[in-house]
Amino acid sequence: SLARNARLSVTNGGSLNLTGTTLAFSNLTTLAVTNSSGVTIANQITTAGDALIEKRGSGTLTLSGANNSGSVRYDLFGGELQVGSAGAIGNHTGAFMGNKLYFDGGALGITGNTTLGSANGITIGGNGGTIRVASGQTLTLQGFISNLTNATTTNARTFTKSGSGTL
Repeated sequence: SLARNARLSVTNGGSLNLTGTTLAFSNLTTLAVTNSSGVTIANQITTAGDALIEKRGSGTLTLSGANNSGSVRYDLFGGELQVGSAGAIGNHTGAFMGNKLYFDGGALGITGNTTLGSANGITIGGNGGTIRVASGQTLTLQGFISNLTNATTTNARTFTKSGSGTL
């Protein structure tokens, strides 16, 4: 567990090996990952309040757990956050979260069919952002996207948007 107002920083590549099967965030906790090669978190991620995973550096951060839950936000300043499903980023189902994913130079890589529900907002900062959808996979966004003109999509075989906002 990471206590309230805690900040854990991870650098370099490889797996982030944590004891137990669950990474539990308390309210206002940050996990900052700055990497130039691959880092994988296989633990289930849960929160008891708002938490943040911050991604910097040119490498890839892979969240391989499929049942993450809670109010985790993701700030993507560089490299790529890679997920295989909405469950990997904790498909938020509570009150609308306008910045579930915040892009300011980073990318989101989708490797499996993924639907982000209407409570999961995306905000694109001044440095833009990229969404990569793997061949043969579908990404469906049901939430609001702000500043979409700063976004780029690549390798999007199927990319759909429903709900408010436009593509």
